[in-house]
Amino acid sequence: MVIWLLYAAILVVALLGIHLSSLVTSPSRLNQVIRAFLILVTIHIIHAALFRDVFIGLKYVDRGAPFGLLYGPLLFFAYRTAHNDMLSLKTIIWHAFPFIIGLLAYSCFLAFYQFRMAYDRPYFAILYGLMALSWLIYPIVVVLSDNRRHTDSKWIYRYAIVILLILAAFMLPLVITGTVKGHRATSSTSGFVIFLSMFLGVCLAYFYQLYQLTGTRRATSKANIQIEKPKPLLENDVTAITVDTTKFQKYYGRIETYLRHERYLNTEFKISGMLRELRLPKPVVVAFFADEYGATVKQAINSLRVKKACELLEMEFLENSMEELAMKCGFNSRASFYRNFNQEKACTPLEYRDNHLFKKRRNA
Repeated sequence: MVIWLLYAAILVVALLGIHLSSLVTSPSRLNQVIRAFLILVTIHIIHAALFRDVFIGLKYVDRGAPFGLLYGPLLFFAYRTAHNDMLSLKTIIWHAFPFIIGLLAYSCFLAFYQFRMAYDRPYFAILYGLMALSWLIYPIVVVLSDNRRHTDSKWIYRYAIVILLILAAFMLPLVITGTVKGHRATSSTSGFVIFLSMFLGVCLAYFYQLYQLTGTRRATSKANIQIEKPKPLLENDVTAITVDTTKFQKYYGRIETYLRHERYLNTEFKISGMLRELRLPKPVVVAFFADEYGATVKQAINSLRVKKACELLEMEFLENSMEELAMKCGFNSRASFYRNFNQEKACTPLEYRDNHLFKKRRNA
């Protein structure tokens, strides 16, 4: 009975999280990783419920599944995307490679009865050993690499690190003991601990998606607010703002919250999408950027992107090419990146980096 309640709780929260993620009109790369995690958990829990407790005698189908080999890579992807790093197809395949190999071995395990009977114990020992190592190594890698500036999304992968380390601390001794004593590296307790951890993980993902939505839509759920819309303004014409913008300032906090999430670093970012997500009239947003930045929306967004590029260029070790840096900062091309950077800093990105490093070494 308890295990069925746990199954239901995981499934319901995961589906709610997927629904919330679908409401985000301009999802960040981190949102996409979290959505992939929720979909994976949904598939995993349905698979587990069917073969553990519905189809009698087929527990080995669930216990032999390599789903657990994906949770470590997803943590790493969440860490990378939380810092607006690009995830190339090559990187995704490389980190998913153990799962791909595990999937092939799992297919053989299910398809060939003789193989299953002969290699039952070694298969479980290797599978759960790899899972435990994945749950241990990926959190350690993220912790050792986490020396960047603070981001609003940092908390989600830090809590995920704790969950995976707890799982690893539970599973590794179980695998070692099972290998030494010559019995399976699984138990009913291990299954319960894994499912409880999955529940904590989906709750974490759900509350992150909820946080994303309420961060920009909190004011829309209150009493109906009637905003007097002045004459439509051209986005690129700051001088056209002749209305009294003081009445708009009560909405500025919502725009500032939106900007803190740095969604403009996504190459698919569009000003029209930002307006839809903020649910504010265009004149309010245009007035905000005119008041706070003295520029049009487009100019201010590109200025924020250049500021992010400068932070990366000032790092001692530059891990990206100029094309990758441009994409990382929200520009669709190297040419656009160089043009906007030159307008802001009156130099190229490489010249900016060289000047910064020269001054830093001279003052050292």
